[in-house]
Amino acid sequence: MIESAREDSSYQFKALAAREKLQYMLAYARTSTIATILAPLLCIPLYIDSTDDLLFKAWFALMAAVVIVRLFLIRAVAQTDDVQRNMVLLNTAVGIVTFVWGLGWFVFVTASEPMEYLTYQIISLTVLFVGMVGYCVNWKTFFAFVFPLKMPELIYVVTHHDVISLPIPLGSLVAFYLALKMGILFSKSWENHFRCGSETTPWWTSSLPKTTHRSRPILQSQNSLQRPAMTCDSPCRRSIFSLK
Repeated sequence: MIESAREDSSYQFKALAAREKLQYMLAYARTSTIATILAPLLCIPLYIDSTDDLLFKAWFALMAAVVIVRLFLIRAVAQTDDVQRNMVLLNTAVGIVTFVWGLGWFVFVTASEPMEYLTYQIISLTVLFVGMVGYCVNWKTFFAFVFPLKMPELIYVVTHHDVISLPIPLGSLVAFYLALKMGILFSKSWENHFRCGSETTPWWTSSLPKTTHRSRPILQSQNSLQRPAMTCDSPCRRSIFSLK
C-alpha cells in the first residue's frame, strides 16, 4: 500500500515537473522567435561576398524553411495537453534550426582562413550559450538543441585537422563538454527545487485557482486537521506545565 502511494506520488511529481518544464521552454521558444529570424539575416552582409553564391542561397533557403517549420511546430504544442507529444514537437523545433547552423561549417568556413573559422566559432558558441538559458531545464531538449549544432563542427574539424590550429577546436570541445555538464546539473537542480516546492504545497492544490476569502477557512481547517494534535505528554506541554 505504501509502495503504491509512493509510486503514485512519484508519477504525479514527474508529470507536474514535465508540464512546468514544457511551459517554461515553450515561453522561451516564443520569445526567441525574433532572434531566430534575425540571426540568419545578419549572415547576409557577413558572408554573401565571401561565400559561393549557390551555396549561400541554398543555406539561406533551408534556414528560412526550418524557421517556418519551427513556428508551426511551436504553435502545434499549444493545441493539445499531451506533454510527451509536445516535448517531441519542441525538441524537433529547436533541433532542426541548430542543425542548419551546424551545416554552416561546410558553407561559410574556409579552413585556410583562420579569421573565418574564428568568426563562425564565435557564432556557434553564441548560439550554444543562448540556448542554455531556455532549454537547460530539460536535458533531453537541451541535447536535441546542442547535438545538431556541434556534431557538424566535430566532423568538419576531423576532416580538416591538417589545416586547423588544434587549440581552437579543443577549446570548443571543452566548452561543449562544460555546456552539457552544466545543462544536466541545472536540470537536476531545477527538479530538486521544484520537488521542494511541491512538497511544501500539496500537488492537488497546484492546479487550483487562488483561494478566495470564502475558501480560506476551509483550507485552514483542513491544514489544522493534518497537524498532529498536541497531547499532554508532548515535551512542549510538559515544559509549560513545569513552569507553574
